[in-house]
Parts: sequence; structure tokens; C-alpha cells
Amino acid sequence: MNNQYSATEQPNPIGNGLVAIWEEVIKDFTESYTDSAVKSALLKDMTDRDVWGRSKYGVPLQPFNGRDSLVDMYQEFLDAIVYTKQYQIENPNDHSLNMVYLALKAMIFTIREKLLMRGTK
Repeated sequence: MNNQYSATEQPNPIGNGLVAIWEEVIKDFTESYTDSAVKSALLKDMTDRDVWGRSKYGVPLQPFNGRDSLVDMYQEFLDAIVYTKQYQIENPNDHSLNMVYLALKAMIFTIREKLLMRGTK
């Protein structure tokens, strides 16, 4: 089976005037969680990530930007699961991320299944 999704290079995103995705995610978090140190830190991190992406690509993350969001998601989750496992190995007495690892496994399986359903790679 040819498996190219894990290393597929994608074009830079193209700005198109549609909704900025980070703004929507930040709004979701703002409305979903009560004020706390974690919420404040997350909102700052999200804003910083948005600024970083805009400076790197010259446009905000938007839908229909010329990239395959499912492939981007798959690649990011592959990175996330390997970093999670690394943390677990380096911190064997800290079991706080066990559920994160299991959730990532399930998400990666689901996303890869969806990519296979496309029938091309």
C-alpha cells in the first residue's frame, strides 16, 4: 500500500477573505470555559500561534485555502502522539497523559480511515 499522507508536502495557504479559523477557536474557548489561569494561558498561546502563522504564511488560517485540512490534521496528530509517548517514557511515574495518548490513538485511526476512504493513498 502506498502511504504518502504522512509526508505529503502541501502548498502555502492562500488568503481568501473567509473567516479566520483561530478567531473562531479562540471564541469557542472564551465562551466554553470559566476564567482561570489555564484559560488565560490557552487564549494567549492560541493568539501567539495565530500571530506566528500569519507571520510565516502572510495570511490567517482560513477554510478553502488550497491545503488539505485532513492531511494537515493527520500529520499534526502523528507528531502529537510521538511527543506524548516521548513524554511518557521520560516521565514514567506521571500517568496524567495516558488518556491523551489513548485519545490520540483513536483520532489518528479515525483520520487515517477517512483518508483511506478517499481511495487514493
